Amino acid sequence: MEFVTRGRDRRARAIHVCSRVQCLSSPTISCSYALYLRGFANAPIRDVRLTDCDFGDVAKANVAEHVEGLSLRNVRMNGKAVDR
Repeated sequence: MEFVTRGRDRRARAIHVCSRVQCLSSPTISCSYALYLRGFANAPIRDVRLTDCDFGDVAKANVAEHVEGLSLRNVRMNGKAVDR
């Protein structure tokens, strides 16, 4: 799905909307963010599911703005179990 908005300069900009995302059985990884999800109030990110994922060395806190239906099952971050 894609939305088109107009900024102050009246040029059209596309906003891509994401839904039904899943990550299953990831190997242990190191990253800046385990989750960096930024939707919009009028176009939230929907139905994100992480199952059996291990984010071994995460430098920064998760970001989840305007996200609906986030599911974490058997997810570890920095060695600790995370459920939501």
